Amino acid sequence: MPRMAGVVTPVMGKSYNKDGSHWQQGAARLWHSVVSEGLIKTLVEERQRGNKGPVWALDCGCGHGKASDGMMAAVLKAMQEHRDEIGGNRCLCVIHNDLPSNHWAELFNTVNAPAGYAAGGPPTAMAFASGKTMYERQAPDESLHLVVAINCTHWMAHQPRPLSDGLVFQCSTDTETIQTWLQVKRLEWESFLRHRSAELVKGGRIFVSWYEYVGREDGGWFRAIDNVVNVMADEG
Repeated sequence: MPRMAGVVTPVMGKSYNKDGSHWQQGAARLWHSVVSEGLIKTLVEERQRGNKGPVWALDCGCGHGKASDGMMAAVLKAMQEHRDEIGGNRCLCVIHNDLPSNHWAELFNTVNAPAGYAAGGPPTAMAFASGKTMYERQAPDESLHLVVAINCTHWMAHQPRPLSDGLVFQCSTDTETIQTWLQVKRLEWESFLRHRSAELVKGGRIFVSWYEYVGREDGGWFRAIDNVVNVMADEG
């Protein structure tokens, strides 16, 4: 597993779209209508303020693009169905974000394929790439209309220190180190929200989904992000 600038970067094979992303596609599909409806409300409000320019979306943790493609295709369809309300045929411009080691050729082959959301090109839709962690800035202030992060915010940009028992975080009994990891995850999550808040336009929408495992009393796998969200909610 290579490391880049302190970031743990697993390399995904070409079969990721065919195999590993099926569950991501399914999870994303459940929320297509919710995300699309929210964005349309934002664009209607923006049109009332006189803006009819391109619509910018940020797709965090895009991987090879299958889940992303389905989500953005649903968004584009909604924009076309509501073109009169949002100010005409506005171009959907998507910044796909993942680490530099992502298989970017596979991503663009997916979204630009005949059935992909960006197949028509401008003025309908365009795809771009950002090779940074999602915990960094991705766009200028007040430029994004939509941010989606589909089952990816459990990834960490920094590993605080190894777990003493050699187990993965979700199964470790190293309480002290787990607390350190939780604190780092909290800081990363706060950074994610702070950057996205600055990048979103007035009324912009953000959609984040993450894992939940209910098979264990301690909260199960991926409890770091869940704990962080709960603490942040409690603290306002």
